[in-house]
Amino acid sequence: MVNKIHQNQASSTGHTGEIRAEIARQRKRSGDLSGLLGLSQSAVSSRLTGKQPLTVSELLKIADWLGVEPNTLIDSQKGTE
Repeated sequence: MVNKIHQNQASSTGHTGEIRAEIARQRKRSGDLSGLLGLSQSAVSSRLTGKQPLTVSELLKIADWLGVEPNTLIDSQKGTE
């Protein structure tokens, strides 16, 4: 369970690097992600670089799109702090 995540917004610290890495590993395109999330490519880029936070809903959609458990993206930074 993730502690202290606001109901509508996930902290983007650490998550975005793992998300970008997983997208690259799977050779997926951020353009496809923008369609999935219903956002412009610019908005997706802002989220993937941490300039704008991801919502919990977006994080869940991204995890499903990547075929990974959401906690994989969230917990990936444990032990690196």
